Amino acid sequence: MSHLLVLHALRIKGVAVPESVAVATGLGVEGVMEDLRELGAAGLVRSREGVVAGWALTADGRQRERELVAVELEATGGRTSIEARYHDFRPLNAVFLQACADWQLRGEGADRVVNDHGDADYDRAVLSALASIGDELGKVLAELIATLPRFRPYRERLRAALAHVAAGELEYFTGPLIDSVHTVWFELHEDLLTTLNVQRSSEVGT
Repeated sequence: MSHLLVLHALRIKGVAVPESVAVATGLGVEGVMEDLRELGAAGLVRSREGVVAGWALTADGRQRERELVAVELEATGGRTSIEARYHDFRPLNAVFLQACADWQLRGEGADRVVNDHGDADYDRAVLSALASIGDELGKVLAELIATLPRFRPYRERLRAALAHVAAGELEYFTGPLIDSVHTVWFELHEDLLTTLNVQRSSEVGT
């Protein structure tokens, strides 16, 4: 099971260091490192150097990850439930993306300008909307976890990111290089797509 979790985390993240994989999977860092060594010996993952350093799937690793996810979904009989939660997620995703846009820009239509965060009332309204969206996503996650427990780390990561935002650490709203609400949300979206083998392009206009 841990091999599936590690492979799947790398599928979602693209490239990741062991500590990041541990957070995403709920596994300990030492266990993740052991799995990475075993998966590397099997030719399923490789370590990358350079500006974007970390571990990534090989072509064989991507194929193996797809196979394991499909077997898991079949074995649990959870496809119908996961599909239902995905359809619950879709409208929430639209609301969340609007909240992100509202955080970055103010105004209406062509008059929208960069939000300089000088209007405290405006920012409070957006943050209140974010908290409500987080509550709704928490309900979806509870049902996902009941079907596939490997979704559990998303709930803890979301709670932590929202707590940072509530404490005034506003970079945890949309920050791209930390475990922000946006990071967790994007990865959950990708996880639902890969679990159900749905192409992101198929969502356009639906």
